[in-house]
Amino acid sequence: MIPNDPLPRVLVIEDEAKIRKFLRAALEAHHYDFAEAATAKDGILQASLRPPIWSSSTSAFPTWTAWR
Repeated sequence: MIPNDPLPRVLVIEDEAKIRKFLRAALEAHHYDFAEAATAKDGILQASLRPPIWSSSTSAFPTWTAWR
């Protein structure tokens, strides 16, 4: 990685705090900028403000289909 080059951003949309905490530790250890959202709506907002290189979400959000 080039000095002053921004870290690649990963966005995890997950309602389980323990899973987000685990993924944060793992991804930050590998030099990723970790962004998280507990709801689909917040995840879409975060992705629109600063697009990630990769995102992951659970499919169990009851409102998720309304935001696709």
